[in-house]
Amino acid sequence: MPPKLFLNVNASVQSLRPGAFGGGGGGDDEGSRTAALLAPSIEIGHNGTLKLYKSHQAFEFNPLGMKQAEGPAAPLGEGVGGLRTSYKISEHDVRIVRTLGSGASGVVQKAFLPRESRFVAIKKISVLERDKRHQLMNDIKALCAAPPLDGLIRFYGAYHSADRGQIAVVLEYMDGGSLSDLVARVKQVPEPVLAAIAARTLPALAYMHSHRMVHRDIKPANILINTEGQPKVSDFGISAFMDTTIAQCNTFLGTVTYMSPERLAGEPYSFSADIWALGLALLECATGKYPYDASGGAIQLMMQLMEEECPLPPDGQCSPELRDFVAQCMRRDPWKRPSAEQLMRHPFVTQQGRPPADLRAFMRRHVYDATEKLEDAVAILTQRFYNNLSYNWRDSDSIAAYYASDAQVCYDGEKLKGRYTAAKHWHGLMRQVSALGDIVLIVEQVDHQPLAGAADTVLIQTRVSVVKETPGQVSSDPEALGCFVDSLCVRIASLDNMLPGSGFALHSHMTRWEKPLAAARRGMLGGQKCRVQ
Repeated sequence: MPPKLFLNVNASVQSLRPGAFGGGGGGDDEGSRTAALLAPSIEIGHNGTLKLYKSHQAFEFNPLGMKQAEGPAAPLGEGVGGLRTSYKISEHDVRIVRTLGSGASGVVQKAFLPRESRFVAIKKISVLERDKRHQLMNDIKALCAAPPLDGLIRFYGAYHSADRGQIAVVLEYMDGGSLSDLVARVKQVPEPVLAAIAARTLPALAYMHSHRMVHRDIKPANILINTEGQPKVSDFGISAFMDTTIAQCNTFLGTVTYMSPERLAGEPYSFSADIWALGLALLECATGKYPYDASGGAIQLMMQLMEEECPLPPDGQCSPELRDFVAQCMRRDPWKRPSAEQLMRHPFVTQQGRPPADLRAFMRRHVYDATEKLEDAVAILTQRFYNNLSYNWRDSDSIAAYYASDAQVCYDGEKLKGRYTAAKHWHGLMRQVSALGDIVLIVEQVDHQPLAGAADTVLIQTRVSVVKETPGQVSSDPEALGCFVDSLCVRIASLDNMLPGSGFALHSHMTRWEKPLAAARRGMLGGQKCRVQ
């Protein structure tokens, strides 16, 4: 991979002179009204509410989620009448699984989102740093504008952690990493696989360009792919919005190694800059190395990119279709580069009638991580089990579905056996607990390890709080009325099927109360030593 070379030159955004394209002039989203790279202003209100402004548009964040204003918004003291798009999500809606990475700009964590029954990536970014705040607002603005498109990372919302001074952005989690990670594993990505990736990435670029948006940082590290074989464009932190389709940008931002010649020369640029970067990224993935010599530093590399022809691999090293695809993407004249829509019909992308590569099989063969999949399976089944107890406890059949037919249960010294006996036990217990109000079981901690000598069996220990549900409570962690520790022995039939019964079954279950729970009819639930096994 090439070294990460960055240049940040704060040039104001200009529109082209009128008539340059046979029409009126335009500008990008900053326009000529303000300096392009001024960080959005910030306003802090009561109850952990934060309002950030980007191009005269307001985004309001609080511990419950975020709202996007339609147009110029009044200060917080004047209400939020113009707020139109809202995303309701808070830190209580997600359960952190582990930290994926951290740096000066913040931290990225993997979490489970029970209401969607899927994993998400949470990017936590400080709002106190102007540059990071500017990139954050660009990212969120682009994510809010994007529909649920197959080739774009899905956005679940964002919320403000007032006590930490951070905005947490909740995004789709891609367990296969990036194309950069894939190249590091396989060295050279086979052409049919690259063609399939291009076929699914180009519609996303076409959508962005049709909505007057230039990504400005297309590179292997910003094209993510999961183990289901779904590639998606990510990281819109320096993307630019333009007022009209004939407008261009002058802002010099991004990774130098993937910049087009016109950008490096300081000339106006548009959607074709993304096409150049895509061609260069795919060429790097096909050959396993960055095609230019970046050892001499940023200035030497810039001279190569501006003056030398595209270093295509020799005949025989790659197919004529790939050579032509890259050559068209990397034409020096940006006006001669094809659009994303045109490239979707290129023979390299269509593979001339050949069946498309099986991306899922390829990713599973080279990237699949059984340890991570087991971690995912444990998170899913525990959340489903306790959510089912919280909200479906009246349905004994739904509880019984989680247990094996010979499951053993013991409570307060009383040993029970069988799935329906276990279901009856939990039904009675939750009925008594419900006398305290709307009670939910919150999984606070999960640990697991495979059972020695039984590849399909895992031991899981959970710490569960019994919480009285209060709608709209966001000021602090809800008070636990009681808590217990469960030890579960679970047999998993398939890591890809986390449905109770067919995918997994509980064979034994041990419970220890850490904080007894006061119930209406039996005094203290958990007041005695209890074992469930």
